[in-house]
Amino acid sequence: MKRADMVRLMGISRQQASQDMANYLKLAPGNAVMDPSSKAWVVTPNYEALFDQSFLEWAQSSAEQDSRVIPVEDVTTPSRTIPGSVAGLIAQSYANRIPLKVTYQSMSREEPTERLLCPHSVVDTGERLHLRAYDSRRMTFIDCIPARILQAELAPGEPWVDAAADRDWHQMVDIVLVPAERLSPSQRQVIKTDYGMTEGRRVIPTRKALLLYTLTQMNLLASVRSQGKRRRSDDLNDVVCQNAEELLPYLPAVKAPLDSEQGDNLAPAEEAGG
Repeated sequence: MKRADMVRLMGISRQQASQDMANYLKLAPGNAVMDPSSKAWVVTPNYEALFDQSFLEWAQSSAEQDSRVIPVEDVTTPSRTIPGSVAGLIAQSYANRIPLKVTYQSMSREEPTERLLCPHSVVDTGERLHLRAYDSRRMTFIDCIPARILQAELAPGEPWVDAAADRDWHQMVDIVLVPAERLSPSQRQVIKTDYGMTEGRRVIPTRKALLLYTLTQMNLLASVRSQGKRRRSDDLNDVVCQNAEELLPYLPAVKAPLDSEQGDNLAPAEEAGG
């Protein structure tokens, strides 16, 4: 890193660049030394990151400005959206605390049904968007997919149920990840590094209401539901959930194929055909 690089990338003066580098070396004196031949600061073998910024964040923010930074490419998957008219009504409903009357096409029913919803959060699972809302007909909080709302309108005068009543949303649970037992000691060690494990495990906190989606994203849902029984699909997992038995009661009962349940998790009542 040369002083000119700091000036170009950060938009600061040469004097400020010199001062910033001097301050940095006071905090981390062993991280860089001046190379006389290139007149640049180079990292030392003893370099240790001083600031907690992920590699991806750094590369994504810097690659376009500096050709020396390795680029990051995202895998393209089908994007899920919220129709503009529905998104606007959801925003109005939440902002004004007015329930939303909707016609909803569930994947567990052939025909659409009427619902009265009090939305409180939009959830991005990485695969699709969900709306967390209170369903007045079922008298419980549910997850629904905004794109499956066929019609919507505000329902002034109807009672509003606040997010504070959503116990599953506010209750946090831990997913404890450990390396799979089938791995060799050397393989387990790289998995510990890959997942940033401490003392051989990584704890992932999540909302109880989002546990289903979190496990699905990590390809661990089937393993947790098998209650520790070995499955052929487990051979594809480098990590396992150490506390699967503890988490199992927090998951909806299996009443439909995974894709249907994952895509339309309208609380246990939906799975029971309510």
